[in-house]
Amino acid sequence: MVTGEAASDTLGSAIEVVFVPHKRVEYLWPHIKPLIEPAVRRVERNLSVDDIRRDLIEGHSMALAVTREDKLIAAIIVAHIQHPRRATLKIEFVGGTDMKVWIEAAVKELRGLAKFAGCTGIEADARDGWTRHADKIGFEKSWTHYEMEI
Repeated sequence: MVTGEAASDTLGSAIEVVFVPHKRVEYLWPHIKPLIEPAVRRVERNLSVDDIRRDLIEGHSMALAVTREDKLIAAIIVAHIQHPRRATLKIEFVGGTDMKVWIEAAVKELRGLAKFAGCTGIEADARDGWTRHADKIGFEKSWTHYEMEI
């Protein structure tokens, strides 16, 4: 089982990335919700933070918590996606502060979680600002997603 990745930021503060069990989502939700709300606002015509909470509790999605010195500084929402030819771990939402400090530890944890779940890749839809982090942590841009309201 994936238990968490400890790392240090440039100031030596302890960074930890841990999987949030489904049974603990309700307890941690008041802390996770404000971190992911800005990301969810971008797609709120499709789903709400309450939909995400329900998906986490029901086991359709999973949350990882990023802490620095025991303070929650970021949350990552992921889902196991079964494609016709392979399974991937999809990063659905990321929210928090100081991403450059914790992103490498988070990706290391996501890799472990993906392997544990039998996935052969990690995927994400993201806004253009993600590019500055994606290249540094091993992601490669493969396409751009467009939408049209009708």
